Amino acid sequence: MRELFERTMERDHPEVWRDLTPRLRETFHARVEEQLAQVVDDITVQIRDHIDELIDIKMLVVRLSEENPELTNRLFHEVGQREFRFMIRFGFVFAFVMGIPLIPLMELIPTWWMLPLAQAVIGYATNWVGIWMIYEPRGPKKIGPFKLQGLFLRRQQEAAKAYGDVMAEDVLTLENLGYELLYGPKADRTRELIEAAVRPAVDRAVGAAQPAVRAAVGSREYERTRESVADEAVEPALAPLADPEFNRERADRIRELVAERMSNMPTEDFVETMRSATREDEWMLVAHGALFGIVGGLLHYVVFGL
Repeated sequence: MRELFERTMERDHPEVWRDLTPRLRETFHARVEEQLAQVVDDITVQIRDHIDELIDIKMLVVRLSEENPELTNRLFHEVGQREFRFMIRFGFVFAFVMGIPLIPLMELIPTWWMLPLAQAVIGYATNWVGIWMIYEPRGPKKIGPFKLQGLFLRRQQEAAKAYGDVMAEDVLTLENLGYELLYGPKADRTRELIEAAVRPAVDRAVGAAQPAVRAAVGSREYERTRESVADEAVEPALAPLADPEFNRERADRIRELVAERMSNMPTEDFVETMRSATREDEWMLVAHGALFGIVGGLLHYVVFGL
């Protein structure tokens, strides 16, 4: 704040600032620094009360995930380990069972393309059903003695905790939130809030000398200087959010918050949140199933002949 105030005065009113005695300059600096605690409190309260107007958390998560694909990979490796193991076991059993009818089918239609085609259908269906079983049905459904529900949804509490760990460490960090506040799509609103909190601090720092200062530099120049100080204070005000140690200290709180919100999230929203990161690539997974089926069918002919 000291550097900011001095830089602004030297830029806007160099003659007035140089004419002040060192003692008077220190008096101004001391009065400005006295306002810091109040300014920080005001800014924090304003951001807290208007956070939904300043940051679109959903868009932030989506944007960071798109910019850093490795985050999505890590998220699903940590959150979906059990589901991945299920898909491997399910794929083995389902494909084996589906392959049994191929024996009479191959006898009925003994052509070279039948096996690769049937294997492609089985591979496609195996992966598609596997994905469906992870997310569907969204609500528990009883079929006789069995209760069916999406695998992710059965352990929403556990998945929420793992999700919170990834979010707190790599996505919803204070540094990322601070950057979003200053440079995100709603940054103008953040700057307005910070400037509004700083302007009164300049007046309080000048104190009883305000009329004399206005007379010396002119009301218009005084207002311009006050606006300059407020404008330059925006980025330094949020600079502490980039501090690594501060981020580590607050990561636990963010982790708890995200896990709590995810745990209490309605089923529909939970499914959409978990699936949004992979939905665009699901076609690739089922296509791989079909492709491997074709390759497996052709390999069979290479090994065993037609």
